[in-house]
Amino acid sequence: MVRTWRCPGPSTPGGPPGSAPPGVSGAWVQGEVLQGHSDWVRDVAWAPNPGLPRSTIASGGQDGAVYAWSEQAAGGVAGGADVAAAGAGPAAAVGGGPPPPAIAWDRRLVHDFRPAAVWRVAWSTCGGVLAVTDGAAGVTLWREAVDGVWQQISQ
Repeated sequence: MVRTWRCPGPSTPGGPPGSAPPGVSGAWVQGEVLQGHSDWVRDVAWAPNPGLPRSTIASGGQDGAVYAWSEQAAGGVAGGADVAAAGAGPAAAVGGGPPPPAIAWDRRLVHDFRPAAVWRVAWSTCGGVLAVTDGAAGVTLWREAVDGVWQQISQ
């Protein structure tokens, strides 16, 4: 399981439980819980997204699986300015007004390294290439194709 956390910033009086006291920022609240791994999660890396309207997380675990999680707006629309501003979880309604649309995470299997565990995952500087190290002493590089399928580009 992978958990995300959000820092909502200063809240207003009467804000949701778990938000920062009025005028105070820095109170972290749990966002989403991403289910997928069947054993320990050994590493998680948030992809840099300069200028991109969505967030992507990679996770690798003792179960040998590497997943790429992409943030999706309610209704399955990826990214968008409304998603970036929306937030999610308990912190979403900070500031009043109607709650923003729910955020979901699309899970894609990058590769299954079984029987080896995955030790580390790391993104390139621009977030387009994912490096993975596994328990069989392998280091591989992966890139997402236009159709959403992850392809190995080096080992």
